[in-house]
Amino acid sequence: MIAPTSVVRLKDQNGCLGDRQFRIGYYSRQDGLNVVWLVNELGEYQECVDQRDIRLRFEVLSQSDESDLYGKDRPVLEPVVPVS
Repeated sequence: MIAPTSVVRLKDQNGCLGDRQFRIGYYSRQDGLNVVWLVNELGEYQECVDQRDIRLRFEVLSQSDESDLYGKDRPVLEPVVPVS
């Protein structure tokens, strides 16, 4: 399972890295741990994918050591800063 606040980059249809980067949002107790929320460059929870999609369609650029999966009492996530 990927930790919240990690940074990922979307791969294109050929498996090459694209230019879209996302921060992994905090998980929702209602949705469960298989629903991974992607936070866009504006700091907005944009869309969700599952854990399988993360492994297949994204490359992890920065793995977080965040241990609070649900973000209780955590500050709002900042927009992702592009990683080269």
